[in-house]
Amino acid sequence: MKTETNTKTKLIILLIAIIFTSSILRSTIVIVGPISDIIINDLNISATDFGLITTIPLIVFALSSAIIPFIAGKNGLINTLIGGLILVMIGSILRAVDNYYVLLFGTIFLGFGISISNVLLPAIIKEYGQQRKAAYTSIYLCMQNIFASIASGIAFTIALAFSWNFLMLIWILPTVIALLLWFQYKKGHQTAKTQINAFSIDIVKQMLKSPYAWMISLIMGSQSVIYYTNTTWLPTIATNLGLSQSFISFLMISFQLAALPALFLIPLLLKKIKRNTDMLILSAAAIFSGIILILLANSAAPFYIGTLLLSLGTGGCFAWVVAIITENTKSSQHASSLSAMSQTIGYTMAAIGPVIGGLLVDITNSPQTIIYFLLAIASLIVIVTINCHLKRDKLIF
Repeated sequence: MKTETNTKTKLIILLIAIIFTSSILRSTIVIVGPISDIIINDLNISATDFGLITTIPLIVFALSSAIIPFIAGKNGLINTLIGGLILVMIGSILRAVDNYYVLLFGTIFLGFGISISNVLLPAIIKEYGQQRKAAYTSIYLCMQNIFASIASGIAFTIALAFSWNFLMLIWILPTVIALLLWFQYKKGHQTAKTQINAFSIDIVKQMLKSPYAWMISLIMGSQSVIYYTNTTWLPTIATNLGLSQSFISFLMISFQLAALPALFLIPLLLKKIKRNTDMLILSAAAIFSGIILILLANSAAPFYIGTLLLSLGTGGCFAWVVAIITENTKSSQHASSLSAMSQTIGYTMAAIGPVIGGLLVDITNSPQTIIYFLLAIASLIVIVTINCHLKRDKLIF
Protein backbone atom coordinates (compact mmCIF):
# COMPACT_ATOMS: atom_id res chain seq x y z
CA MET A 1 0.00 0.00 0.00
CA LYS A 2 2.83 2.36 0.93
CA THR A 3 4.67 1.53 -2.31
CA GLU A 4 1.52 2.28 -4.32
CA THR A 5 1.11 5.63 -2.53
CA ASN A 6 4.76 6.52 -3.18
CA THR A 7 4.35 5.66 -6.87
CA LYS A 8 1.26 7.88 -7.16
CA THR A 9 3.08 10.73 -5.37
CA LYS A 10 6.02 10.42 -7.75
CA LEU A 11 3.73 10.47 -10.78
CA ILE A 12 2.02 13.62 -9.49
CA ILE A 13 5.40 15.31 -8.89
CA LEU A 14 6.48 14.21 -12.39
CA LEU A 15 3.33 15.71 -13.92
CA ILE A 16 3.71 19.06 -12.14
CA ALA A 17 7.43 19.15 -13.05
CA ILE A 18 6.51 18.55 -16.72
CA ILE A 19 3.92 21.36 -16.58
CA PHE A 20 6.34 23.94 -15.15
CA THR A 21 9.10 22.88 -17.53
CA SER A 22 6.72 23.10 -20.49
CA SER A 23 5.67 26.59 -19.39
CA ILE A 24 9.06 28.07 -20.32
CA LEU A 25 9.80 26.23 -23.58
CA ARG A 26 8.04 28.61 -25.97
CA SER A 27 6.95 31.49 -23.74
CA THR A 28 10.53 32.66 -23.12
CA ILE A 29 11.01 32.93 -26.89
CA VAL A 30 7.70 34.51 -27.97
CA ILE A 31 7.81 37.35 -25.39
CA VAL A 32 10.48 39.12 -27.44
CA GLY A 33 8.39 39.77 -30.56
CA PRO A 34 5.64 41.94 -29.02
CA ILE A 35 8.21 44.25 -27.36
CA SER A 36 10.51 44.66 -30.38
CA ASP A 37 10.12 48.46 -30.56
CA ILE A 38 10.79 48.88 -26.82
CA ILE A 39 14.03 46.86 -26.97
CA ILE A 40 15.19 48.53 -30.21
CA ASN A 41 14.67 52.00 -28.78
CA ASP A 42 16.06 51.22 -25.32
CA LEU A 43 19.25 49.55 -26.58
CA ASN A 44 19.54 51.79 -29.65
CA ILE A 45 19.93 48.87 -32.05
CA SER A 46 18.75 48.25 -35.62
CA ALA A 47 15.92 45.96 -36.71
CA THR A 48 18.56 43.59 -38.12
CA ASP A 49 20.29 43.49 -34.73
CA PHE A 50 16.97 42.73 -33.10
CA GLY A 51 16.35 39.96 -35.63
CA LEU A 52 19.32 38.08 -34.18
CA ILE A 53 17.59 37.92 -30.80
CA THR A 54 14.70 35.97 -32.34
CA THR A 55 16.83 33.87 -34.72
CA ILE A 56 19.56 32.75 -32.30
CA PRO A 57 17.32 30.34 -30.30
CA LEU A 58 16.36 28.43 -33.46
CA ILE A 59 20.01 28.23 -34.56
CA VAL A 60 21.04 27.02 -31.09
CA PHE A 61 18.22 24.44 -31.14
CA ALA A 62 19.44 23.16 -34.52
CA LEU A 63 23.13 23.02 -33.55
CA SER A 64 22.71 21.53 -30.08
CA SER A 65 19.92 18.95 -30.43
CA ALA A 66 22.18 16.27 -31.91
CA ILE A 67 24.68 16.29 -29.01
CA ILE A 68 22.16 16.24 -26.16
CA PRO A 69 21.63 12.43 -26.12
CA PHE A 70 25.41 12.03 -25.70
CA ILE A 71 25.38 14.41 -22.72
CA ALA A 72 22.40 12.54 -21.25
CA GLY A 73 24.25 9.26 -21.86
CA LYS A 74 26.97 10.36 -19.45
CA ASN A 75 24.88 12.20 -16.88
CA GLY A 76 21.38 10.68 -17.02
CA LEU A 77 18.11 12.08 -18.34
CA ILE A 78 16.98 14.02 -15.28
CA ASN A 79 20.43 15.31 -14.31
CA THR A 80 20.89 16.65 -17.84
CA LEU A 81 17.43 18.22 -17.79
CA ILE A 82 18.26 19.92 -14.48
CA GLY A 83 21.43 21.28 -16.07
CA GLY A 84 19.33 22.63 -18.94
CA LEU A 85 16.98 24.43 -16.55
CA ILE A 86 19.95 26.01 -14.78
CA LEU A 87 21.10 27.31 -18.18
CA VAL A 88 17.61 28.76 -18.76
CA MET A 89 17.81 30.54 -15.41
CA ILE A 90 21.28 31.97 -16.17
CA GLY A 91 20.10 32.99 -19.63
CA SER A 92 17.04 34.76 -18.22
CA ILE A 93 19.24 36.79 -15.84
CA LEU A 94 21.68 37.77 -18.61
CA ARG A 95 18.83 38.73 -20.97
CA ALA A 96 17.63 41.27 -18.41
CA VAL A 97 20.92 43.23 -18.58
CA ASP A 98 20.83 46.60 -20.40
CA ASN A 99 23.45 45.57 -22.94
CA TYR A 100 22.81 44.16 -26.41
CA TYR A 101 25.76 41.75 -26.43
CA VAL A 102 24.99 40.43 -22.96
CA LEU A 103 21.39 39.95 -24.13
CA LEU A 104 22.62 37.89 -27.10
CA PHE A 105 24.93 35.87 -24.84
CA GLY A 106 22.02 35.20 -22.48
CA THR A 107 19.86 34.14 -25.43
CA ILE A 108 22.45 31.50 -26.36
CA PHE A 109 22.37 30.11 -22.78
CA LEU A 110 18.57 30.18 -22.82
CA GLY A 111 18.41 28.48 -26.23
CA PHE A 112 20.72 25.65 -25.19
CA GLY A 113 18.77 25.09 -21.97
CA ILE A 114 15.44 24.96 -23.81
CA SER A 115 16.93 22.66 -26.44
CA ILE A 116 17.88 20.17 -23.70
CA SER A 117 14.31 20.20 -22.40
CA ASN A 118 12.83 19.86 -25.90
CA VAL A 119 14.92 16.78 -26.67
CA LEU A 120 14.76 15.02 -23.31
CA LEU A 121 11.18 15.56 -22.09
CA PRO A 122 9.70 12.99 -24.54
CA ALA A 123 12.36 10.46 -23.41
CA ILE A 124 11.67 11.24 -19.73
CA ILE A 125 7.93 10.79 -20.27
CA LYS A 126 8.62 7.45 -21.95
CA GLU A 127 10.97 6.31 -19.17
CA TYR A 128 8.95 7.41 -16.15
CA GLY A 129 5.39 8.02 -17.36
CA GLN A 130 4.38 4.35 -17.06
CA GLN A 131 0.82 3.85 -18.28
CA ARG A 132 0.22 7.61 -18.37
CA LYS A 133 2.68 8.37 -21.18
CA ALA A 134 -0.03 9.48 -23.63
CA ALA A 135 -1.77 11.74 -21.09
CA TYR A 136 1.53 13.30 -19.97
CA THR A 137 2.53 13.88 -23.60
CA SER A 138 -0.78 15.65 -24.26
CA ILE A 139 -0.35 17.87 -21.20
CA TYR A 140 3.28 18.64 -22.09
CA LEU A 141 2.31 19.74 -25.62
CA CYS A 142 -0.74 21.76 -24.55
CA MET A 143 1.09 23.60 -21.77
CA GLN A 144 3.69 24.85 -24.25
CA ASN A 145 1.03 26.52 -26.39
CA ILE A 146 -1.14 27.79 -23.55
CA PHE A 147 1.75 29.52 -21.80
CA ALA A 148 3.12 30.83 -25.11
CA SER A 149 -0.29 32.40 -25.85
CA ILE A 150 -0.49 33.96 -22.38
CA ALA A 151 3.11 35.20 -22.57
CA SER A 152 2.71 36.83 -25.98
CA GLY A 153 -0.56 38.42 -24.84
CA ILE A 154 0.81 40.02 -21.66
CA ALA A 155 4.39 40.78 -22.76
CA PHE A 156 3.79 44.32 -24.03
CA THR A 157 1.61 45.28 -21.04
CA ILE A 158 4.21 44.08 -18.50
CA ALA A 159 7.10 45.71 -20.36
CA LEU A 160 5.17 48.99 -20.53
CA ALA A 161 4.07 48.88 -16.88
CA PHE A 162 7.48 47.88 -15.48
CA SER A 163 10.29 47.31 -18.00
CA TRP A 164 11.38 44.80 -20.63
CA ASN A 165 14.16 43.76 -18.22
CA PHE A 166 11.57 42.79 -15.62
CA LEU A 167 9.69 40.81 -18.26
CA MET A 168 12.82 38.74 -18.96
CA LEU A 169 13.34 38.05 -15.23
CA ILE A 170 9.77 36.82 -14.62
CA TRP A 171 10.56 33.45 -16.20
CA ILE A 172 13.10 32.66 -13.51
CA LEU A 173 10.19 31.86 -11.16
CA PRO A 174 8.67 28.90 -13.10
CA THR A 175 12.21 27.72 -13.90
CA VAL A 176 13.14 27.61 -10.20
CA ILE A 177 9.89 25.81 -9.36
CA ALA A 178 10.60 23.25 -12.11
CA LEU A 179 14.13 22.76 -10.76
CA LEU A 180 12.87 22.12 -7.22
CA LEU A 181 10.32 19.62 -8.51
CA TRP A 182 12.91 17.69 -10.54
CA PHE A 183 15.27 17.60 -7.55
CA GLN A 184 12.40 16.26 -5.44
CA TYR A 185 11.51 13.68 -8.09
CA LYS A 186 15.13 12.53 -8.24
CA LYS A 187 15.24 11.65 -4.53
CA GLY A 188 15.32 7.90 -4.08
CA HIS A 189 15.19 7.32 -7.83
CA GLN A 190 18.12 4.99 -8.33
CA THR A 191 17.72 4.97 -12.12
CA ALA A 192 17.74 8.75 -12.45
CA LYS A 193 21.33 8.67 -13.62
CA THR A 194 21.91 5.19 -14.93
CA GLN A 195 18.93 4.37 -17.08
CA ILE A 196 20.40 5.87 -20.25
CA ASN A 197 24.04 5.04 -19.68
CA ALA A 198 23.71 2.20 -22.18
CA PHE A 199 23.29 4.87 -24.89
CA SER A 200 25.75 4.31 -27.72
CA ILE A 201 26.65 5.65 -31.14
CA ASP A 202 25.03 2.54 -32.61
CA ILE A 203 21.58 3.90 -31.79
CA VAL A 204 22.39 7.15 -33.61
CA LYS A 205 23.63 5.20 -36.64
CA GLN A 206 20.47 3.11 -36.54
CA MET A 207 18.32 6.25 -36.67
CA LEU A 208 20.38 7.87 -39.43
CA LYS A 209 20.12 4.74 -41.58
CA SER A 210 16.37 4.39 -41.07
CA PRO A 211 14.26 5.86 -43.90
CA TYR A 212 11.34 5.92 -41.47
CA ALA A 213 13.26 8.08 -38.98
CA TRP A 214 13.94 10.46 -41.86
CA MET A 215 10.22 10.53 -42.66
CA ILE A 216 9.45 11.48 -39.05
CA SER A 217 12.17 14.14 -39.15
CA LEU A 218 10.87 15.61 -42.42
CA ILE A 219 7.37 15.87 -40.97
CA MET A 220 8.84 17.66 -37.94
CA GLY A 221 10.94 19.94 -40.15
CA SER A 222 8.19 20.79 -42.60
CA GLN A 223 5.61 21.67 -39.94
CA SER A 224 8.30 23.77 -38.18
CA VAL A 225 8.93 25.75 -41.38
CA ILE A 226 5.21 26.48 -41.73
CA TYR A 227 4.75 27.31 -38.03
CA TYR A 228 7.71 29.70 -37.72
CA THR A 229 7.25 31.26 -41.16
CA ASN A 230 3.62 31.97 -40.27
CA THR A 231 4.58 33.34 -36.87
CA THR A 232 6.96 35.75 -38.62
CA TRP A 233 5.10 36.67 -41.81
CA LEU A 234 1.37 36.00 -41.32
CA PRO A 235 0.73 39.52 -39.90
CA THR A 236 2.45 41.04 -42.95
CA ILE A 237 0.40 38.89 -45.34
CA ALA A 238 -2.80 39.87 -43.51
CA THR A 239 -1.84 43.58 -43.56
CA ASN A 240 -1.18 43.34 -47.30
CA LEU A 241 -4.71 42.00 -47.71
CA GLY A 242 -6.02 45.12 -45.93
CA LEU A 243 -7.07 43.48 -42.67
CA SER A 244 -7.11 45.63 -39.51
CA GLN A 245 -4.47 45.54 -36.78
CA SER A 246 -7.03 44.54 -34.15
CA PHE A 247 -8.10 41.61 -36.33
CA ILE A 248 -4.46 40.60 -36.88
CA SER A 249 -3.79 40.59 -33.11
CA PHE A 250 -6.83 38.35 -32.61
CA LEU A 251 -5.66 36.21 -35.54
CA MET A 252 -2.24 35.56 -34.00
CA ILE A 253 -3.70 34.59 -30.62
CA SER A 254 -6.08 32.24 -32.45
CA PHE A 255 -3.14 30.78 -34.38
CA GLN A 256 -1.56 29.70 -31.08
CA LEU A 257 -4.73 28.42 -29.41
CA ALA A 258 -6.35 26.59 -32.35
CA ALA A 259 -3.68 23.88 -32.17
CA LEU A 260 -4.74 22.83 -28.66
CA PRO A 261 -7.36 20.19 -29.65
CA ALA A 262 -4.81 18.41 -31.85
CA LEU A 263 -2.02 18.73 -29.28
CA PHE A 264 -4.24 17.24 -26.59
CA LEU A 265 -6.08 14.51 -28.50
CA ILE A 266 -3.52 12.99 -30.87
CA PRO A 267 -1.19 11.50 -28.19
CA LEU A 268 -4.26 10.04 -26.45
CA LEU A 269 -5.71 8.57 -29.64
CA LEU A 270 -2.55 7.26 -31.29
CA LYS A 271 -2.64 3.86 -29.59
CA LYS A 272 -6.43 3.55 -29.68
CA ILE A 273 -6.98 3.84 -33.41
CA LYS A 274 -6.21 0.95 -35.76
CA ARG A 275 -3.97 2.91 -38.14
CA ASN A 276 -1.46 5.19 -36.40
CA THR A 277 -1.17 7.50 -39.42
CA ASP A 278 -4.84 8.49 -39.65
CA MET A 279 -4.30 11.55 -37.45
CA LEU A 280 -1.26 12.54 -39.53
CA ILE A 281 -3.34 12.36 -42.71
CA LEU A 282 -5.99 14.66 -41.20
CA SER A 283 -3.28 17.09 -40.03
CA ALA A 284 -1.61 17.20 -43.46
CA ALA A 285 -5.01 17.78 -45.10
CA ALA A 286 -5.72 20.63 -42.67
CA ILE A 287 -2.38 22.31 -43.50
CA PHE A 288 -2.88 22.02 -47.25
CA SER A 289 -6.50 23.22 -47.09
CA GLY A 290 -5.56 26.11 -44.80
CA ILE A 291 -2.87 27.39 -47.16
CA ILE A 292 -5.22 27.16 -50.15
CA LEU A 293 -7.85 29.15 -48.23
CA ILE A 294 -5.32 31.86 -47.28
CA LEU A 295 -4.08 32.00 -50.89
CA LEU A 296 -7.59 32.51 -52.26
CA ALA A 297 -8.87 34.71 -49.41
CA ASN A 298 -10.17 38.17 -50.29
CA SER A 299 -11.73 38.92 -46.91
CA ALA A 300 -11.21 38.27 -43.20
CA ALA A 301 -13.47 35.18 -42.87
CA PRO A 302 -11.69 32.75 -45.24
CA PHE A 303 -8.28 34.08 -44.09
CA TYR A 304 -9.24 33.38 -40.48
CA ILE A 305 -10.56 29.88 -41.23
CA GLY A 306 -7.42 29.13 -43.22
CA THR A 307 -5.26 30.25 -40.29
CA LEU A 308 -7.20 28.02 -37.88
CA LEU A 309 -6.74 25.03 -40.19
CA LEU A 310 -3.02 25.79 -40.48
CA SER A 311 -2.68 25.92 -36.71
CA LEU A 312 -4.66 22.71 -36.24
CA GLY A 313 -2.57 20.97 -38.91
CA THR A 314 0.87 22.06 -37.72
CA GLY A 315 -0.11 21.30 -34.12
CA GLY A 316 -1.36 17.90 -35.25
CA CYS A 317 1.86 17.05 -37.09
CA PHE A 318 3.97 18.16 -34.12
CA ALA A 319 1.83 16.16 -31.67
CA TRP A 320 1.95 13.10 -33.93
CA VAL A 321 5.77 13.18 -34.11
CA VAL A 322 6.14 13.56 -30.33
CA ALA A 323 3.57 10.79 -29.73
CA ILE A 324 5.47 8.46 -32.08
CA ILE A 325 8.68 9.24 -30.18
CA THR A 326 7.13 8.40 -26.79
CA GLU A 327 4.97 5.46 -27.88
CA ASN A 328 6.75 3.77 -30.81
CA THR A 329 10.35 3.63 -29.58
CA LYS A 330 11.94 0.64 -27.87
CA SER A 331 13.58 2.54 -25.01
CA SER A 332 14.31 6.00 -23.65
CA GLN A 333 17.68 5.81 -25.46
CA HIS A 334 15.91 5.34 -28.80
CA ALA A 335 13.37 8.03 -27.87
CA SER A 336 16.06 10.62 -27.08
CA SER A 337 17.95 9.77 -30.30
CA LEU A 338 14.87 10.08 -32.52
CA SER A 339 13.86 13.25 -30.67
CA ALA A 340 17.33 14.74 -31.24
CA MET A 341 17.36 13.79 -34.93
CA SER A 342 13.88 15.15 -35.65
CA GLN A 343 14.52 18.37 -33.75
CA THR A 344 17.92 18.97 -35.36
CA ILE A 345 16.33 18.73 -38.80
CA GLY A 346 13.18 20.51 -37.64
CA TYR A 347 14.87 23.58 -36.20
CA THR A 348 17.39 23.80 -39.03
CA MET A 349 14.51 24.01 -41.47
CA ALA A 350 12.61 26.32 -39.09
CA ALA A 351 15.50 28.80 -38.97
CA ILE A 352 15.72 28.88 -42.76
CA GLY A 353 11.97 29.25 -43.41
CA PRO A 354 11.42 32.85 -42.25
CA VAL A 355 14.63 33.92 -44.04
CA ILE A 356 13.39 32.45 -47.33
CA GLY A 357 10.11 34.26 -46.72
CA GLY A 358 11.99 37.54 -46.33
CA LEU A 359 14.02 36.93 -49.50
CA LEU A 360 10.83 36.24 -51.46
CA VAL A 361 9.31 39.50 -50.22
CA ASP A 362 12.47 41.43 -51.14
CA ILE A 363 12.64 39.88 -54.62
CA THR A 364 8.95 40.11 -55.53
CA ASN A 365 7.87 42.99 -53.27
CA SER A 366 4.78 40.93 -52.47
CA PRO A 367 4.14 39.03 -49.21
CA GLN A 368 1.70 36.80 -51.11
CA THR A 369 4.65 34.89 -52.62
CA ILE A 370 5.32 33.46 -49.17
CA ILE A 371 2.04 31.55 -49.45
CA TYR A 372 3.32 29.75 -52.56
CA PHE A 373 6.46 28.80 -50.65
CA LEU A 374 4.28 27.42 -47.83
CA LEU A 375 2.21 25.54 -50.40
CA ALA A 376 5.38 23.83 -51.64
CA ILE A 377 6.26 22.82 -48.06
CA ALA A 378 2.69 21.59 -47.50
CA SER A 379 3.02 19.46 -50.65
CA LEU A 380 6.17 17.90 -49.16
CA ILE A 381 4.21 17.10 -45.99
CA VAL A 382 1.49 15.40 -48.07
CA ILE A 383 4.07 13.30 -49.96
CA VAL A 384 5.86 12.21 -46.77
CA THR A 385 2.50 11.54 -45.07
CA ILE A 386 1.45 9.22 -47.88
CA ASN A 387 4.76 7.34 -47.52
CA CYS A 388 4.29 7.12 -43.74
CA HIS A 389 0.79 5.76 -44.25
CA LEU A 390 1.95 3.11 -46.71
CA LYS A 391 4.77 2.07 -44.33
CA ARG A 392 2.85 2.59 -41.07
CA ASP A 393 3.74 -0.87 -39.74
CA LYS A 394 7.44 0.05 -39.99
CA LEU A 395 7.19 3.11 -37.73
CA ILE A 396 8.78 1.34 -34.76
CA PHE A 397 12.18 2.57 -33.63
